[in-house]
Amino acid sequence: MRGYIAARKYRSIPVGYSAADVSSNRYQLAQYMNCGANATDRSDFFSFNSYSWCDPNTFVGSGWSGFAQMYSNYSIPLFLSEYGCNTNPPRPFQEVQALYSPSEMATVYSGGLVYEYTEEADNPNVSSGVC
Repeated sequence: MRGYIAARKYRSIPVGYSAADVSSNRYQLAQYMNCGANATDRSDFFSFNSYSWCDPNTFVGSGWSGFAQMYSNYSIPLFLSEYGCNTNPPRPFQEVQALYSPSEMATVYSGGLVYEYTEEADNPNVSSGVC
């Protein structure tokens, strides 16, 4: 994509990838997006969805400690493009503290996007507006 943008002389924009919550190929895809002889060959960022932290849970129990360890030497910006779990309302958002904690994830991840802050019609077990 970056080569195409440059060849067409379009304005320079960041190009990255957001992966689904599929553990079987997530790391390989992340490595692919981060390979190349120079920065113009690599993606500008990589992100993925994770719905594994369902409260009550912990940094280790959710598997997020494994994410932090796995990507500890990743060289392009990395973030969670969607994170959350709404199976146990009300949702206390305990994972936010781990994501932004320098001792847990903030040295590896550049943050994340909450999924989903409000309940939508796709969750009939929870009344609208309950988090």
